[in-house]
Amino acid sequence: MNTKNILILSIIFMTTMSYFLLPAFYNKDKIKSQLENQILDKYNLEVKLNESLRYGLFPIPHFYSRDVIINYKSDEIAKSNNVKILISINNFFSSDNLNIKSLKFKKTDFKINFLNFKFFINLLNSIQINDKIEFLNSKLFYLDQNDTLIFLTNISNLNYLYQKNFLQKLNSKFNIFNIPI
Repeated sequence: MNTKNILILSIIFMTTMSYFLLPAFYNKDKIKSQLENQILDKYNLEVKLNESLRYGLFPIPHFYSRDVIINYKSDEIAKSNNVKILISINNFFSSDNLNIKSLKFKKTDFKINFLNFKFFINLLNSIQINDKIEFLNSKLFYLDQNDTLIFLTNISNLNYLYQKNFLQKLNSKFNIFNIPI
């Protein structure tokens, strides 16, 4: 290889890496607010991201945060240990035009009762084309009106997605009373 080819390849590599690393330099408070609003608008899901919002490049560009609170009708119903907000690789040049591709919540503890159980149904109804929400390695604590635990279930996988033919779908693997469902 001659010097000209190496120079051209290095310029292409540096330009590509600069493009993908651009969100790492955005104003974190502004991005945090924008992501919370976009999640609320797009998924009808009210989240409170932690102050330590970070950017990751691999395997695909994403923001992630720890200790994220999920609210439903002004009540805290879940706390997630780790949330990945996967973003589209389009429009990186403007922080105002970031587009969320999907959400991944890991180790989420749901505290659900009769009054807020509709959270899961409303979340399913809000899924649109190309939307996807995943809850991995989570727990659901079902409480009565006195906040007494009725049952606990481990949720290995809870996926909300939109399929062809205008079908919103919920896939899940979990145990109730140690019976896999």
